[in-house]
Amino acid sequence: MHHEITIRPMREDDIPTFVAIESDCYPAAVCEGLEFFREFTGQHGTSCWVATSSANDTAVGYVLSLPIKLSECPLKLQSHHDAKESSIASYDNDDSDTFYLHDMAVTPVARGKGIGHKLFDVVLDFADTRHLSTITLTSIGADEYWALCHGFVAMTNLSMKPQHRLATYPHDCGKVRMMQRTVTKL
Repeated sequence: MHHEITIRPMREDDIPTFVAIESDCYPAAVCEGLEFFREFTGQHGTSCWVATSSANDTAVGYVLSLPIKLSECPLKLQSHHDAKESSIASYDNDDSDTFYLHDMAVTPVARGKGIGHKLFDVVLDFADTRHLSTITLTSIGADEYWALCHGFVAMTNLSMKPQHRLATYPHDCGKVRMMQRTVTKL
């Protein structure tokens, strides 16, 4: 049976489902948890979306993103469970120079159905309406996916702040690197 996938803006009642999807998709060491999702979506909910199955409006994926200054990437918690490096609320969107795709996840059982592409298309469209020319993300062991499926390339010559933040990721989560692409559709 084929179920239609719908992308819609996230709602507050989606947050517990986001946490469950996150725990199905990532190693525990990089899971950010309920409070992070609440704070992030509370501040940047207009750039957060959920993919749902038409069968019963069940969330099968999500994307969290925000306009940001490239020098503030990657956006992450210091230890994912302790104090934050800086409050999410402190990011000033008025002088943003990139659209940061903080997290995109699709449940393992729903993969291979184009859901990630649909979520990413919404991110592209939103970044375009904000007149941002690039989308930036931090890849955790998924460079090949982002390069082949969405046209991202690894960033080199990062300033010290992003280099330091990348170095704080747990060593057991695989290769961590920042990647970027233009907003234009491929």
